[in-house]
Amino acid sequence: MESLSEQQREQIRKISDDRLRDNLRKVGMPEAAIVAIDRPSLLAAWAELVATGRDKPAQGPGALAIPPLSDPDLEKRRLDFEERKWAEELDMRRAEIFTQQQVRQAELDAQQALREAELAAQHKQIKLESEKLNSNKNVCVCNVKIQIVLWLK
Repeated sequence: MESLSEQQREQIRKISDDRLRDNLRKVGMPEAAIVAIDRPSLLAAWAELVATGRDKPAQGPGALAIPPLSDPDLEKRRLDFEERKWAEELDMRRAEIFTQQQVRQAELDAQQALREAELAAQHKQIKLESEKLNSNKNVCVCNVKIQIVLWLK
């Protein structure tokens, strides 16, 4: 940026980040590099292109192609970061699903235990009612026998 005039430096400083990115795309800088760098790096890259006269996109069929600006190390670091981020997101999602499954299983176990307790209570109630009916049946049979005996007399 030092090789530029003060007026050019001031104009470059006033350019928005989005416009800097657009300008760098137009001259062939890879999208991955543009997205990964911060404002000072964007300014430096654009200033270098302006200073060397490569700030205009190639025009016409006979124009020389401008070699794309790329940093393989930066690209590798970005890809490594993305891979780690995706792996962490996947691990978090798996843990979340596992936790949800455990909660669901606990709910199902609680529902089953409640249902079993209800069935046991119903079974006990039926047994008590059955015993009560058998007791009443015996009393009724005894009453009938007594009435028959009394009637026969």
